[in-house]
Amino acid sequence: MITSALRCIVASVLLAGCAGISQGQGSSNLDAGLGCCPTNFSLYSCQHENGTSGMACHNPALGCASSLVCGNGCDPEVSGLCECVQNVLCVIGSHFDHNLCKCVPDATADAGATCVQNVLCIIGDHFDRNLCKCVPDATADAGATCVQNVLCIIGDHFDSKLCKCVPGSTMQ
Repeated sequence: MITSALRCIVASVLLAGCAGISQGQGSSNLDAGLGCCPTNFSLYSCQHENGTSGMACHNPALGCASSLVCGNGCDPEVSGLCECVQNVLCVIGSHFDHNLCKCVPDATADAGATCVQNVLCIIGDHFDRNLCKCVPDATADAGATCVQNVLCIIGDHFDSKLCKCVPGSTMQ
């Protein structure tokens, strides 16, 4: 019983950042220090052996039997539903949905775009979301953004206008 209760409390914190909300079932559950039930779990009424009512939380992913007696079966007794608390930062292009209690992609005009900036560009470049890669910044002098980032083989030299190694020596 302690193991299943602990499992739900850990799952509740990870999934929803539990902050207990009473469902009008009395304040005794809140005073007892019970956890809360994540919004994607099933909250149902249960009865204590002394005849008082309570609430239990069923995680459908566990695949174990529920019980209408509070504390029996694999479902822990809880104080109510968890309030969805944003406890994560969403990546650019997504936002936190309080109904689903998770990050979801933003609705954009181009729903097929799935480009996410996952690299840092070098100085003089910026990330282009259409090409999904780093591209040179637009400047008055387009040749100024070429940076030699390779060594050329013997007999070649780096041409900063073409931004690549070319045959021939710079020594005359």
